[in-house]
Amino acid sequence: METRFPPRNWLRQLAERLGIPKYSKRNPAIQYDDSGLTVSWYYRDGSTVTTSAKWSEISRAAVYKRDCYTVDLICIGFFASDGSFEIHEQMSGWQGLVEQLPRYLPGTPVWEQWWLEVVHPAFAPNWTLIFAREQTKDADAGLQRMPITPSS
Repeated sequence: METRFPPRNWLRQLAERLGIPKYSKRNPAIQYDDSGLTVSWYYRDGSTVTTSAKWSEISRAAVYKRDCYTVDLICIGFFASDGSFEIHEQMSGWQGLVEQLPRYLPGTPVWEQWWLEVVHPAFAPNWTLIFAREQTKDADAGLQRMPITPSS
Protein backbone atom coordinates (compact mmCIF):
# COMPACT_ATOMS: atom_id res chain seq x y z
CA MET A 1 0.00 0.00 0.00
CA GLU A 2 1.31 3.41 -0.96
CA THR A 3 1.71 6.02 1.78
CA ARG A 4 0.29 9.39 0.77
CA PHE A 5 1.54 12.58 2.30
CA PRO A 6 -0.30 15.89 2.17
CA PRO A 7 0.91 18.30 -0.53
CA ARG A 8 3.78 20.56 0.46
CA ASN A 9 1.68 23.69 0.69
CA TRP A 10 -1.28 22.07 2.45
CA LEU A 11 -1.03 24.40 5.44
CA ARG A 12 -1.08 27.50 3.24
CA GLN A 13 -4.05 26.13 1.31
CA LEU A 14 -5.92 25.43 4.53
CA ALA A 15 -5.20 28.95 5.84
CA GLU A 16 -6.53 30.46 2.59
CA ARG A 17 -9.72 28.39 2.80
CA LEU A 18 -10.26 29.47 6.40
CA GLY A 19 -9.61 33.12 5.55
CA ILE A 20 -6.64 33.45 7.88
CA PRO A 21 -4.71 36.70 7.16
CA LYS A 22 -1.45 36.35 5.26
CA TYR A 23 1.12 37.81 7.62
CA SER A 24 4.63 38.37 6.42
CA LYS A 25 7.59 36.67 8.05
CA ARG A 26 8.46 40.06 9.52
CA ASN A 27 7.39 40.35 13.16
CA PRO A 28 4.96 43.09 14.13
CA ALA A 29 6.84 46.12 15.43
CA ILE A 30 6.33 48.23 18.54
CA GLN A 31 7.42 51.85 18.31
CA TYR A 32 7.14 54.36 21.12
CA ASP A 33 8.30 57.81 22.13
CA ASP A 34 7.31 60.49 24.62
CA SER A 35 3.98 61.08 22.88
CA GLY A 36 2.67 57.53 22.50
CA LEU A 37 2.78 53.96 21.25
CA THR A 38 2.35 52.55 17.73
CA VAL A 39 2.10 48.89 16.72
CA SER A 40 2.59 47.92 13.05
CA TRP A 41 1.39 44.62 11.57
CA TYR A 42 2.95 43.62 8.23
CA TYR A 43 1.21 41.49 5.59
CA ARG A 44 2.62 39.47 2.70
CA ASP A 45 0.90 41.64 0.12
CA GLY A 46 3.02 44.57 1.34
CA SER A 47 0.27 46.31 3.29
CA THR A 48 0.70 47.47 6.87
CA VAL A 49 -1.92 48.02 9.56
CA THR A 50 -1.01 50.32 12.43
CA THR A 51 -2.64 50.93 15.78
CA SER A 52 -1.65 53.97 17.83
CA ALA A 53 -2.47 55.57 21.16
CA LYS A 54 -1.13 58.58 23.00
CA TRP A 55 0.09 57.81 26.50
CA SER A 56 -2.43 60.32 27.86
CA GLU A 57 -5.27 58.34 26.19
CA ILE A 58 -4.38 54.99 27.79
CA SER A 59 -6.64 54.39 30.77
CA ARG A 60 -5.50 50.86 31.72
CA ALA A 61 -2.82 48.30 30.97
CA ALA A 62 -2.85 44.64 31.98
CA VAL A 63 -0.29 41.87 31.56
CA TYR A 64 -1.29 38.26 31.04
CA LYS A 65 -0.40 35.06 29.22
CA ARG A 66 -1.95 33.37 26.23
CA ASP A 67 -1.73 29.58 26.18
CA CYS A 68 -0.22 28.65 22.79
CA TYR A 69 -0.38 24.88 23.47
CA THR A 70 3.33 24.18 23.92
CA VAL A 71 4.45 27.61 25.12
CA ASP A 72 2.99 30.67 26.79
CA LEU A 73 2.95 34.11 25.18
CA ILE A 74 3.33 37.08 27.54
CA CYS A 75 1.08 39.97 26.48
CA ILE A 76 0.16 43.49 27.52
CA GLY A 77 -3.30 44.82 26.76
CA PHE A 78 -3.71 48.58 26.49
CA PHE A 79 -7.11 50.21 26.88
CA ALA A 80 -7.88 53.67 25.54
CA SER A 81 -11.09 55.64 25.09
CA ASP A 82 -11.40 54.59 21.44
CA GLY A 83 -10.58 50.87 21.84
CA SER A 84 -7.98 48.41 22.96
CA PHE A 85 -5.01 46.59 21.49
CA GLU A 86 -2.46 44.02 22.50
CA ILE A 87 1.28 43.62 22.20
CA HIS A 88 3.30 40.49 22.97
CA GLU A 89 6.83 39.41 23.80
CA GLN A 90 7.65 38.20 20.28
CA MET A 91 7.19 41.65 18.78
CA SER A 92 10.14 43.78 17.81
CA GLY A 93 10.58 46.50 20.44
CA TRP A 94 8.97 44.55 23.32
CA GLN A 95 11.92 44.56 25.74
CA GLY A 96 12.66 48.24 25.34
CA LEU A 97 9.02 49.15 25.90
CA VAL A 98 8.53 47.05 29.05
CA GLU A 99 11.67 48.63 30.50
CA GLN A 100 10.40 52.17 29.73
CA LEU A 101 6.71 51.66 30.58
CA PRO A 102 6.95 53.18 34.10
CA ARG A 103 8.36 56.32 32.51
CA TYR A 104 5.42 56.68 30.11
CA LEU A 105 2.65 55.42 32.42
CA PRO A 106 3.55 56.69 35.91
CA GLY A 107 2.64 54.24 38.65
CA THR A 108 3.33 51.20 36.48
CA PRO A 109 5.66 48.80 38.30
CA VAL A 110 9.00 47.93 36.72
CA TRP A 111 8.82 44.73 34.70
CA GLU A 112 10.84 42.72 37.23
CA GLN A 113 8.00 43.26 39.74
CA TRP A 114 5.25 41.77 37.57
CA TRP A 115 7.14 39.29 35.38
CA LEU A 116 7.29 36.36 37.83
CA GLU A 117 3.69 36.96 38.88
CA VAL A 118 2.59 36.53 35.26
CA VAL A 119 4.84 33.66 34.15
CA HIS A 120 4.09 31.33 37.11
CA PRO A 121 2.25 29.02 37.08
CA ALA A 122 2.64 27.98 33.45
CA PHE A 123 -0.38 27.92 31.10
CA ALA A 124 -2.56 30.03 33.41
CA PRO A 125 -3.58 33.53 32.21
CA ASN A 126 -2.46 35.25 35.46
CA TRP A 127 -4.22 38.54 34.61
CA THR A 128 -2.46 41.42 36.36
CA LEU A 129 -3.55 45.04 36.10
CA ILE A 130 -0.34 47.09 36.03
CA PHE A 131 -1.76 50.53 35.27
CA ALA A 132 -5.09 52.23 35.84
CA ARG A 133 -5.52 55.95 35.34
CA GLU A 134 -8.86 55.82 37.17
CA GLN A 135 -9.64 53.02 39.59
CA THR A 136 -13.09 51.63 38.87
CA LYS A 137 -14.86 48.49 39.95
CA ASP A 138 -14.87 47.41 36.28
CA ALA A 139 -11.10 47.85 35.83
CA ASP A 140 -10.66 44.28 34.54
CA ALA A 141 -13.80 44.17 32.37
CA GLY A 142 -13.24 43.16 28.77
CA LEU A 143 -9.69 41.86 29.13
CA GLN A 144 -10.49 38.32 28.01
CA ARG A 145 -12.23 39.49 24.85
CA MET A 146 -9.20 41.20 23.36
CA PRO A 147 -8.17 40.03 19.87
CA ILE A 148 -4.59 38.99 19.25
CA THR A 149 -4.52 40.83 15.91
CA PRO A 150 -5.76 44.31 15.06
CA SER A 151 -9.03 44.91 13.29
CA SER A 152 -8.59 46.51 9.91
